[in-house]
Amino acid sequence: MNKRADVFLNQSFELKAASLQYTCVRIKEIDITKFEEDFAGAYQQAPKLFRNGAFIVEFIYDDFVASNKLKRIRKAIEGVGATLVGMRSNLSAQRDEIKKTGINVIHNNKTDLPEQIKRSQVISGPRRLMVQGKVRSGTQVYAKDQDIVVCGDVSHGSEIIASGNIFIYGAVNGKAIAGADGDDNAQIFCQEFKPELISIAGTYIVSDDIASEYQGKSVSARMKDKKIILSVFSSQQIEINF
Repeated sequence: MNKRADVFLNQSFELKAASLQYTCVRIKEIDITKFEEDFAGAYQQAPKLFRNGAFIVEFIYDDFVASNKLKRIRKAIEGVGATLVGMRSNLSAQRDEIKKTGINVIHNNKTDLPEQIKRSQVISGPRRLMVQGKVRSGTQVYAKDQDIVVCGDVSHGSEIIASGNIFIYGAVNGKAIAGADGDDNAQIFCQEFKPELISIAGTYIVSDDIASEYQGKSVSARMKDKKIILSVFSSQQIEINF
C-alpha cells in the first residue's frame, strides 16, 4: 500500500513531514485523551513510520495546554519508541509552560532545532555521491542535488537520502529515500531488497506492505500514477555512467 509521507490526517491530529529531519505532529483539539487514543491507533497502522522517529509537536489552536497534559503528550509519543524533540506554539505563555515542563521549545528558525535531529552528513559535489562499504545503523547519508551509489549494505536503522536516484550494490535493510526534493522521476535500484521503508518524492511504502515476491530480490522502484511500482530485475542490469 502506497502512502503519502507529507500528510497523515486524523480526527485529533495530523502528521506532517515538515522536513527530512523530523515529523510535525499538529494537534488540532484540546482533548488529550482522544489524542492519546488516536496516536496509539496510528502507530498500530504503521509502526515502522513512528518507531525511532523524531517528532515535533505543534498546537494549531489557541487554548492553553497545562504541563500535566504536555507530559501526557510526551508519554504518548515516547511510548511508541519515538523521540519528542520539542514543542512549538505561537503563544508566549504556552512556550513558557513547555519550557517549565522540561520540554524543548522549538522556534520557526531551523537553526534553533536541537543538534540530535540535524543531518549527520550533508555532502555536495559532483553529480553522484559514492559510498564505499557498509552504512551502519544510526547513520544518515544525504546527497543534495545528487544521486547516491552505495557499494555495500544499508543497515537497519540507517537512512540513505538523495535528491535524485539511489543505487545500492548490496542489501538495503534500512530506509532509502529518493527524489527527496519532490522529483517523482527518481528511482531506487537495489541488489537485495529488504527495506524498513522506501520513499520516492514523498510517497512511501514500509516493509509490511512489500509482497514476499520482492523480499530479498534485486528490485527497482519507480513512480507511476502517483504510486510506487516495484519490479524484479537481474542485478547485472544496473549500469551507471560516470
